Order: sequence, then C-alpha cells, then structure tokens
Amino acid sequence: MTNYLILILIILGLIYIVSRSLGRPMVSLFSIFYQGSLGAFGIYLFNLLGQFMTVEIPLNPFNALIVGLLGFPGLLMLLAARYLIKI
Repeated sequence: MTNYLILILIILGLIYIVSRSLGRPMVSLFSIFYQGSLGAFGIYLFNLLGQFMTVEIPLNPFNALIVGLLGFPGLLMLLAARYLIKI
C-alpha cells in the first residue's frame, strides 16, 4: 500500500514539474490552435456565401492559420493568390 502511495506522489510531482515548465509554450500552442479554428470557421462561412458566386477557398490547415492570424486581409490574400495562380 505504501509503495503505491509513494509511486502516486512521485507521478504527481513529475506532472507538476512538467506542467510548470511547459505551461507557457502550451498556452501559445492552444492560442495558435484557437486562431486556426476561427480561421477555418471563417473560410467555411466564406465558402457558404461564395457558392452563389462560384468563389471558394480550399479549407486546409495552412489556409485556416493564415485567415486566423491575419483575419479578413488574409482571406483576401488567399483569394487573390488563388486567382493569380489559377489553381
């Protein structure tokens, strides 16, 4: 019984140490994930509205991050790149 208690305390201590050392980078990682999710939602809405004009932007992680980080100018940039390159 005491061996399990010691093992649990050691594991909890390691989890605490790792969480304290990785706390700040994890916040940045979640922030980027959040921005990418918002970008994906923005592209999805744009594609819903753009289907009436046959305009669409592919929904992939790279495009979602661009739109999530840059916002509306990023959406316009992707749209311009799509028609300049003729993808």
